[in-house]
Amino acid sequence: MSLSSVSSVSELQRLPNIGSITKNIAFSVLYAVVQPVRLFVLFISSFVTKSDTFRSNISYILKTHKENPKEMRNQLMILISSEIKYHYTEAKQLHFLYSMLALPNFENHIEQWLKGATIKFKQGNELLERIENQGIELEKRFSSHEYNNDFCWRVSDSGKRLGEVLIWLDNDDNLLTQLEAHSFGVNILETILHAIDYLRYRAVDYNVGPFGTSPHIERCCPLEYVALRA
Repeated sequence: MSLSSVSSVSELQRLPNIGSITKNIAFSVLYAVVQPVRLFVLFISSFVTKSDTFRSNISYILKTHKENPKEMRNQLMILISSEIKYHYTEAKQLHFLYSMLALPNFENHIEQWLKGATIKFKQGNELLERIENQGIELEKRFSSHEYNNDFCWRVSDSGKRLGEVLIWLDNDDNLLTQLEAHSFGVNILETILHAIDYLRYRAVDYNVGPFGTSPHIERCCPLEYVALRA
C-alpha cells in the first residue's frame, strides 16, 4: 500500500476564477465579522471544557518529531494506545485514529492529516473493514461535502477528544475521511465554532483540523491512498 499526495497536482487546479474569487471575498468578510464571536466562544469553552493533556501531548509530538515522521507515528501510536486503555468508554474515535496511523506508508502525511487534510481511499472497502474490525460505531451526519445518497457518517463519539472524524462516500464511490477541528451538533459551542471553521475554509480554501489547517481539500488536492498492483 502507499499513500500518494496529490500536492503535485498542477497549481492551475487551485487558481480561482472570477466567481470563486467573489465568493472567497464574501466568505473572508463574513469570517472577519464573526471573529469576535469565535474568540468569545473559545473563551467560554475554556471554562466548560476540561483541560486535555492528550491534545497537548499530540501537539508536542508533532513539533518534536517533525523531521522524523516514522518516530512521530510510533510516539502517537503509543500515546493513543495508552488513551484507549484508560478511556475505553470514549475510545471509538481513538480506535479509528490508531487504525489510520497503522496504515503502511502513512507516516509522511500524519501531520497534514491531523491538520484536517482530506484522505481519499480509492478502494474504500479497506477502510470500512478496518472500522468494522475495530467495532467502531458510525452515525449519519449532514455535511456540505458532496456525498453519495446518505453515505456520510461520523464516528459516534466524535467531539469528545479530537473534534470530528468525518467519513463519506463521494459520487465516484471513493471513500473519504477528514478530521475537523470542531464537531457539528454535539453542543451549541462546538456547533458555532464548526460553522466559523466552515467560513474560514470557504474564505481561504484550507481545511481546519484539530492541529492546524491543510491545503489538501476535497475538491482539488486530497491525499490519495491507493493499492499498488503486483
